[in-house]
Amino acid sequence: MQGPYRILLLDTKPRNPNHYFCLAIRDALQAAGVETVYARYDDAVRKAAEHECNVFLAFDGEEPHWDVCRRLAAQCAVSIVWFTDDPYETPVNQAFSEMFDIVYTNDRNSVSQYGAKGGHLPFAGSPKYHQREVLSEASGLLRYDIFFLGAAWPNRVRLLRSLLRDLKNRQFKIGLMPVGDLPITLPLPESSYLWRTSSIEFARLANRSRITLALHRDFTTNPEGFGLASTPPPRLFEAALAGTLQLYDNAVPETAEYFEPGKEVVSYSSYRECVEKIEYYLAHPEKRESLARAAQQRALREHTYDARIQQILSDLGKVKIAGSRRPGAVAAPRRKRLLFVTHNIVSRGHFGGVEVYQEGLARKLSENYDVFFYYRDRRKDTRNLTAQRGGDNTYVLTDAYYKPLEELEFGKENVAAALSVPVKESAFATLLTNYKIDLIHFHHLIHHPASLVLIARILNIPTVVTLHDFWVMCDSHNLVDYRQRYCDIANQPDAACDICVDARLKKKAGTQAIRRAFFRRILAQADAVVANTPGFFRLLARFYPDTALSLRAHAIPVPLPDTARLSDPGSELVELPQEANRAKRILRVAILGNFTFEKGADNIIRAMKQLRDSPIEFTIFGRVNPPYDKDLSELDLPNLQIHGPYRVTELPGLLRDMDISLHVSLWPETYCITVSEAWHNRLVPVVSDIGALGERVAHDENGWKVAADSAGGVVAILRRLMQHPELIAEARQHAASAHLYDTEAEHVAKLETVYRDLLARHRQPADGDTLRDPGLSRLTLFDTGMVLQPATWSDVFESHRDADVPPVRRILAGNRFISSSRPQLPGRHKSLLRPLPQEVCQAPPRSGLAYVDAINGKACRVGQAITLAGSGAFSIVGWAFDEKTSSAYPEAAVAFVNSQGEGYYIAAKRKEREDIFEKYGKAEVRNSGFEAAGELAGLTPGFYSLKMIETAPAEPVVHDLGYRIIVVSPITAGSAALLGRGPGDLKTARVESVGGVTVQNRPLRLPLPAEPVSIEGWCFDPNLQSGGDVCLVIEDDQDGTILCVAATPVSRPDVNKQFRLAKEYRAGFRALVDHRDLPHSFTLRIMLVRPGEPIYATHQVSVQVDQGQSFGAGSHYVSHSTN
Repeated sequence: MQGPYRILLLDTKPRNPNHYFCLAIRDALQAAGVETVYARYDDAVRKAAEHECNVFLAFDGEEPHWDVCRRLAAQCAVSIVWFTDDPYETPVNQAFSEMFDIVYTNDRNSVSQYGAKGGHLPFAGSPKYHQREVLSEASGLLRYDIFFLGAAWPNRVRLLRSLLRDLKNRQFKIGLMPVGDLPITLPLPESSYLWRTSSIEFARLANRSRITLALHRDFTTNPEGFGLASTPPPRLFEAALAGTLQLYDNAVPETAEYFEPGKEVVSYSSYRECVEKIEYYLAHPEKRESLARAAQQRALREHTYDARIQQILSDLGKVKIAGSRRPGAVAAPRRKRLLFVTHNIVSRGHFGGVEVYQEGLARKLSENYDVFFYYRDRRKDTRNLTAQRGGDNTYVLTDAYYKPLEELEFGKENVAAALSVPVKESAFATLLTNYKIDLIHFHHLIHHPASLVLIARILNIPTVVTLHDFWVMCDSHNLVDYRQRYCDIANQPDAACDICVDARLKKKAGTQAIRRAFFRRILAQADAVVANTPGFFRLLARFYPDTALSLRAHAIPVPLPDTARLSDPGSELVELPQEANRAKRILRVAILGNFTFEKGADNIIRAMKQLRDSPIEFTIFGRVNPPYDKDLSELDLPNLQIHGPYRVTELPGLLRDMDISLHVSLWPETYCITVSEAWHNRLVPVVSDIGALGERVAHDENGWKVAADSAGGVVAILRRLMQHPELIAEARQHAASAHLYDTEAEHVAKLETVYRDLLARHRQPADGDTLRDPGLSRLTLFDTGMVLQPATWSDVFESHRDADVPPVRRILAGNRFISSSRPQLPGRHKSLLRPLPQEVCQAPPRSGLAYVDAINGKACRVGQAITLAGSGAFSIVGWAFDEKTSSAYPEAAVAFVNSQGEGYYIAAKRKEREDIFEKYGKAEVRNSGFEAAGELAGLTPGFYSLKMIETAPAEPVVHDLGYRIIVVSPITAGSAALLGRGPGDLKTARVESVGGVTVQNRPLRLPLPAEPVSIEGWCFDPNLQSGGDVCLVIEDDQDGTILCVAATPVSRPDVNKQFRLAKEYRAGFRALVDHRDLPHSFTLRIMLVRPGEPIYATHQVSVQVDQGQSFGAGSHYVSHSTN
């Protein structure tokens, strides 16, 4: 790729204590003349698009957010990652590296883990942060004899503890950063050594020290990682720039390639040599100063980030870009996908005008878009949830026609006051990525954390927020206050809100202000904000002027649903009611919509009571909510009819004889679709003069207005119309000649104008190759740089706690948009293992329908333990099919699953198997054969179960193949001799019995066994006091053949007590060996398979199987063991 380069630089670890590395890289890029865009997770994707970046450089690689990085990698022409925590996190880094074109690792020995795209790029120093003048002894500025600052890894703590003991008269400066629960014990006050500081302060302290220790790390907290790096840490280069003499351990011999031992730095090979050299150079300051100056000059020449950046730029020039990855490449033409986030849908019942509007809009937009709904399903009661999760907190994703696609069941209860719920944010990010959503339309945030808007912004997915009510201004979404009256919020001081919140919720003053401060941020981040009328934005400007008065604000009124227009009422209905029925002269009044308190039910009842004997009839079209159903029944009004719920298509017939419609809500409705329905069916509305009702109706022209919350006003206008019915005809004619509402087509055209503009400005990157599904996203509001205290606005002590546990995900049958229940097999038949999705690991296995013919070309018995080298090649041949369907599905994989339930798979090729066809007599199983071959690179040493996976349409078919795979490091498994022989280092291990025979001090003669032989003992690593897997290595004394047997851990309280191990640690082991596999004469050894490479016990047992005697109970034989 040729320049000029525009590089998007991202530190993948939020709140990285070593963030100065990234700043130094930024400075180096800019010094090299490269246009550099520095970003965080909350703005990286948008910045990359705005600046048209063609290179994505991810630094660190730890704690990455896959969804953001995948978008950046797809959006830029070339993607680069520079890992800084190899080899300790190599398995995690290897999976993350899949999306990148160039992979740099800080550790030379880890390069091979990344294949052809891997490269070595060691740490460096920054003159800006680290360079200091080398101080002489004569300057009088040197304060410390020995200095060390770093993480408290066990090997470092042990060395420092010994130095403090043996060099008591020397001045130490020690700073240790705790690592998890690892113990730190030094003979000093904790306050003197438990501290951390900045990189600049480190350089100052090193500069004031005569000797700085460069101690390697020999430990990993990742059970899949490795403990010792081959390349030295960054402090080596930083301390060199700081002008101090460095003393380093030869355990990292690569250090000599960066600084020459004896001329620029000093090395030691043993603890005694370390002490001696400290004493020597403290006694010879002129030599110490000479080495420090030489190291500083070398670092300035070769080991700054400017030098490292030159290597990156050189490698960039060699990269060839695929056509789909050229700068500006966008997704291939396809139907755009819209997500409607809402509080409810029509099919769930108890709906109103918003739900009806959403349904019509979704159906209309479905002509050109794939539309989805995401809502909380309140009908999912506790019977459908586990007792541990409990509560009404299930969310559903459906298509435009309400077909469920996916369910997310969250723990604990739903808390409406929550502004941020991390687990719901992560789940939402997962949906957006998995379903490739192009635009999100938030119709309601009730029952959703408002932070979802910010999550969408992080991913650069455009958002439209429609304000159907006043939820963003007040938790009382219709602005009805504690007095059950409209609060007139626009004309009230903030103190009035404090009084209301206190009266309604018993909350402290200022809680509403906290809520509004957050919604101010939410609305500011929305790409478009839609309301029905200009009047709404005038009210919104009282709290959020930056949004209400911006170009992002769009007044687009809700349309009359097409279903309400299927039957035109016709012009014949224009005749006056008294002309249609001159004798009765009755005024017929329709009350449209649900009969509720907020809709003015109390005032309507008062008016009906006053008019019970007047020539007027009322009909309620809609649901009558309690307690009004009982109240109306008791009143027994002669001129009232209750029709109940209706379909919109029925309205022309139902309203044929009606004259007037009543819409006297207590709150300022934001539109009111029933007014549009009234006008369309030739009714004239009487409305409250408040909100959109007052805006839409022109008094004495196309309707009439009455004061809000005024039953008397309703009575007065109805009596006037009874006396002057000609006013109704005039108002009908005015309404018929005016454009008082939009059709769905008109409304959709206005919305699509907004959609098209946003989609053009937020073009999504090309889909690219399908990568491994990383599972549930970890993206949360925390990564936007915002920390809410509290997460729920209404009370600092109110806790929702559903943020603790990821949701239960259910991909429902018939979901054509995603198949996450199937293992994703990217790059089919590639040679490297890839992590297996968790839901596949947890799927219950089936047995009896799969068989392995050979592993690495050798036949093997079911139940046998097979040993494979950790970086070597392997091949597996066998057959499998699904018994339920008698089908052999074309896509299949072989997986290795460890004891923690984590799996790794490789795609398998299907093969024809005539023998299986002949055996089962079904043509469908002819292709049941499979063959998988690849490399185990990156697979952590340990025990694995071997499984076969078939990707069936509905759910994966998992077969347990019945084998235990023992993976050992490549050094150990390079040959049978290395695996079975060689010096043992582990002294805390013993074989106590073989086949029930106690191991003592003479050779074990074992009677010829007729059943599996039990081997028991104990084993642990005293350095870690924890584990690994125990493997028994049986070596045939005659031909050197190796047999490995996986052992099962068992509790041994006696061993735990003797060696002061943790109570829960299982130091014992037990293994069963097939008696048919035992050689006549063999040596039995213990191998502890742990992170890094296996370690062997010094203890071993010599065994001879007596071919002349059978195995019997009460055997008196004993064995001989060596230590």
